[in-house]
Amino acid sequence: MVYVILMKNWRTIYSDGIIYNGQIEYGAYIRHIPPYTELPSGLRVPNPIDYRNLINSLGNNAFAVLTDPNGFSAKPYGYIRKTDGPVAQPNLEDFNNKAYFATTDDGTTVMCLVVDFTTQTVYMKYLPSRTYLGGFGSFYINYYYPIRLMKG
Repeated sequence: MVYVILMKNWRTIYSDGIIYNGQIEYGAYIRHIPPYTELPSGLRVPNPIDYRNLINSLGNNAFAVLTDPNGFSAKPYGYIRKTDGPVAQPNLEDFNNKAYFATTDDGTTVMCLVVDFTTQTVYMKYLPSRTYLGGFGSFYINYYYPIRLMKG
């Protein structure tokens, strides 16, 4: 199978998406995967099987291929955490260390392709989409991830 995944993160703001610090080059970070009807014609969000097949087909070259500036061009922009308030901040432990690309969202977790610049590895991982912190002054933390679109 030939995978045609776009070289840049999707830059259109969908629903409650955000642009971190006004820097569009990071792409739009989004909390929910948009419905196919909201995507450009002929494009879709890769599912976990698409990304697993991509990783398997690239083998030991996965990190080199996915970080090639003339190809997939993954950048270590991490993901964003945002409380119920107006502040949106990158997850500082991962910003400049890992690239995340969301695939599916079941309401509590998101399956992501992770490109780890520290270990130079590529893998799949479930990450939170929304976390409730109870107690005095309880609030939610929402998690925002970049996405890539693919043909097909």
